Amino acid sequence: MEKVSANKIKKITKSFDDEKAITIEYPIGDETISVYIKPHISFKERCALIHDVADFVFDEDGNYVPGFYDFALLFGFVSYYTNIKADVTVESLYEFGYKTNILDKISSSIKDSFQEIKSAIDSEIEWRKRKQLEQQKMEPVIKKIMSVFDSQIEKFKDV
Repeated sequence: MEKVSANKIKKITKSFDDEKAITIEYPIGDETISVYIKPHISFKERCALIHDVADFVFDEDGNYVPGFYDFALLFGFVSYYTNIKADVTVESLYEFGYKTNILDKISSSIKDSFQEIKSAIDSEIEWRKRKQLEQQKMEPVIKKIMSVFDSQIEKFKDV
């Protein structure tokens, strides 16, 4: 059996590059605003999307904030799959997502598996929550050990 080389793999994948973005048009008065949905993102972008959404649902102290989850999904998928600029405000993106159902449109339009990516996001969040819980359980133990060290150091100061 002949092995398939990296160059041949590139040729095969390049043959799929002609997939076009899906266009959603919003006619507003005499103007039409086009939002483009990419059918596919790179593996690097997929990993960044997962990481970014997971980051979004934890506050600056590392606490999980479940109320951020739906917006984090919206923000992540819109950021990576559409031509909507990242400088849009939270309120305007939330309202846009609600009124246009853009997340459903992305989900049904992309070639990547929306559910697989969402599942990977959920796994990342669960992993971080477990990691945080383990750290919280270790804090009292570490404090106790440090207290013992501190008391031993105090004893040596008198010598």
